[in-house]
Amino acid sequence: MGTEPAGGDSGVHRSGRQLSRRNPVRTRTAMAARPQSGWPRTGPVLSIAAGALGGMLLMVAVAAPAAMADAAPDHALSRLQAETRDLEAATGSLSEAVRDARMLLAQSGPPAGVSQPALARMDARLSTVEHDLRTLTGKAEQLGFDVRQMRDRLETVISDMEMRLARLEREAGLAASPPAATPAPEPGIAAVPDRAPGDSLPSRGAERPPAGNEAVAALPEGSPQQQYAHAFGLLRAGDYDRAEAALKAFVDRHPDDALSGNARYWLGETHYVRGNYAAAAQAFLNAYQSETNGAKAPDSLLKLGMALARLDKRNEACATFQELERSQPQASPTIRQKAEEEKARIGCS
Repeated sequence: MGTEPAGGDSGVHRSGRQLSRRNPVRTRTAMAARPQSGWPRTGPVLSIAAGALGGMLLMVAVAAPAAMADAAPDHALSRLQAETRDLEAATGSLSEAVRDARMLLAQSGPPAGVSQPALARMDARLSTVEHDLRTLTGKAEQLGFDVRQMRDRLETVISDMEMRLARLEREAGLAASPPAATPAPEPGIAAVPDRAPGDSLPSRGAERPPAGNEAVAALPEGSPQQQYAHAFGLLRAGDYDRAEAALKAFVDRHPDDALSGNARYWLGETHYVRGNYAAAAQAFLNAYQSETNGAKAPDSLLKLGMALARLDKRNEACATFQELERSQPQASPTIRQKAEEEKARIGCS
């Protein structure tokens, strides 16, 4: 076993400090967006940056259990949340750099002497980088919500232990005075110990739907990337009503944007976590049908099946899980395992 560095910093914390100190992603994206003499060298730089980001994402995912074991749980979760925020910012910067590179190529055209096959290879490389970035964006978002779910469960366990201890003290006559009230949970965080396994977000009771004027003003001015970040920030904060309105507005305004598939999926989650399974099923179906080969297609099919199961539509749910297995060979082991668990739970043949 390796020795942890002085100060108790784990690999996760070191990577966060290095990212914030040297900010290699911003350096690479700046290099990618700045044209050099002759042909702009965006392809190799962006590929290296995307590969580095993928390595960071893998390191955070692998280091998460170690961080939980090596430090106080709440402190470790705070560090992991900071790491995922860095990852989300980095993927956003790289996505903007790829778009800038495409605009540069479209506006300036290839320099003299560059063959058409070379231009086609450059375009194919940019398309590959864009696809990889969409995948990384989805993984970074999912990792962030997994961390949020861990924090919610920890708070639930602590609250439950405090209440049990207070009850035992009262029953044993050990408490000289009534125990202090258990602190209320943070706004937007619900302590729901019986949340269905595999749910990505903490559940909360349904609230007043947003008024029409609120939906119109759901998104701030700015680029699609900035508007998506705003909507996703509301989702991450547990403000599901406003997140629903913002994500709807984003899909309506930017139906063909690279982030629209993610927006459609997370729109389904805003319904699912509030127990609106019919609306969730429709949203997940829309998300899948809009991009059957997209990065979020496996997630959309999984949650569609789970929503149908909670609507007591067993046959439809089983058919959805079969479609996931048939049409999504690239689905992650985690998604496949969750689908098998759901099939066993509802008795799919």
